[in-house]
Amino acid sequence: MNNNIENATNSHDNNNKQSTSNLILRIDNVTRSYSRGFGRKKTTRQVLHNVSFDIHSGEIFCLLGPNGAGKTTTVKIVGTLLAPDSGSVRIASIDAVSNPREARKHVSLLLGGERGFYQKLSALDNLRYFADLSAVPYREQGKRIHDALEQVDLLDKAHDAVQTFSRGMWQRLHIARSLVARTDLMLLDEPTTGLDPENARKVREIIHALRDQGIAILLTTHEMSEAEKLADTVAVINHGNIIAQGSVAQLASLQHIDHVTMYAYDGELSSGTPSVKEELQKLDGVLWCDVFESHGVLNITIAWSKTLSQERNIKIPVDGITRLGDRAASLEETYLAIVQNDNISASNTSTSSAATPSSSSSSLSLNK
Repeated sequence: MNNNIENATNSHDNNNKQSTSNLILRIDNVTRSYSRGFGRKKTTRQVLHNVSFDIHSGEIFCLLGPNGAGKTTTVKIVGTLLAPDSGSVRIASIDAVSNPREARKHVSLLLGGERGFYQKLSALDNLRYFADLSAVPYREQGKRIHDALEQVDLLDKAHDAVQTFSRGMWQRLHIARSLVARTDLMLLDEPTTGLDPENARKVREIIHALRDQGIAILLTTHEMSEAEKLADTVAVINHGNIIAQGSVAQLASLQHIDHVTMYAYDGELSSGTPSVKEELQKLDGVLWCDVFESHGVLNITIAWSKTLSQERNIKIPVDGITRLGDRAASLEETYLAIVQNDNISASNTSTSSAATPSSSSSSLSLNK
């Protein structure tokens, strides 16, 4: 997988004509472990394994992964809240491990929600306070704060107490805080989680505008559609390893996903949905399969391998299955294929056997 990561990264760099001149963040072979207990009961768990990636100015880099994969630890290390066990982190050419105080001048960590603000103070007073902390010259504070509030559409709320704000307004105020400091890199942790569609759209528009202004953005999210709408580059992290990296199209290509086909099955369901999925997963060329039932009909989505790219009219030998059509793989489908394949590769015989479809009889008769 490392060669695939390198190929995707190189392609991304070449396509965007990026160079080290606008390199904002470089993480190189970062590892991190956590220890629990004392003495003989002390245990150590490594949560990051040689993590490496670059982010350039004007790039939205999205870190995707299941819970416990290492996303938050990575963000905390970049934000200088944690030090790595080994490896290097450079922010705007500054060694963030040996000189975290200087590196912090170039990075903003946005955790979201009401955290980080004085609730009884106005938005204006909060931003003035953080401008002082960021050593923004007093004569520049007024204009910077005005421009920041205007950009995040909170200028008319400047004198309102932060405790009266909605979650969406808090998120935008966090971004305004970073704009006042004028950092080169923003770390956005789940920036639209819990927002209504209108506020989520506003935050996405602001993030795109920040990218257009040349700010580098490291984004974490569980929302695949969010990453698909925002990210220039996506890195999938699992078990502390970056297992795939590139644009959405590049990730699908690395997984050898040619296309996705949708089917409907209205046959007998006596063996249950899981059995149907297991049997379909056995078919040659099936990379990933999803099955759900609605009104007595199974809706089936199959991601096909590129090895079948010339066989667009492949038939599933099951009575009652209707082919609904083909489309390109979504980021969610690509992500599931990546993580599923990585989990299978990383597992031992016991885990693999548990994931292998059983040989028990099924209501589906699959002729292979």
